[in-house]
Amino acid sequence: MKSERLSANRKRKVKGYSTSERVWVDLKTLRTRTEPKEGYQKFDSQLEFSVYCYLMGLGVNVIPQFSFELLPKVGCSEALEYTPDFYLPDEGIVIEVKGEWITQPKCKAQKEVFLIKWNLLQRRRLLCFVVGEKAFKLSSNLQVMDFRDFTI
Repeated sequence: MKSERLSANRKRKVKGYSTSERVWVDLKTLRTRTEPKEGYQKFDSQLEFSVYCYLMGLGVNVIPQFSFELLPKVGCSEALEYTPDFYLPDEGIVIEVKGEWITQPKCKAQKEVFLIKWNLLQRRRLLCFVVGEKAFKLSSNLQVMDFRDFTI
């Protein structure tokens, strides 16, 4: 009986730190919510919020969800934009947080679109990093870094 409760508690803790659950955060107080609320910043995952806390702990200027125009509007077509998870304007650094879900076969189109936009973003002479819950290879020339080993 006691071992079943311990096992349930372990599962609950792991589930509570799911890297895929969205979280909304009041950036002034760092209070979190699991549903949207006005004045709260949305993070796509707990991992993304952890990276934000790490960056804030460094005392750097961080802009979450800053949009870059990759290709201008031409004729009646829309401009091509990309919004990485974090932009550090003083350092010229862009950080994207990715989970391993993007390597699954059913996400091939999302992965290809990301790689195209990522390559266009890198032409802006910015330092670009992709971090994840663990290190893995996203393409032949893009390695995702383990966020625990990430330093700037």
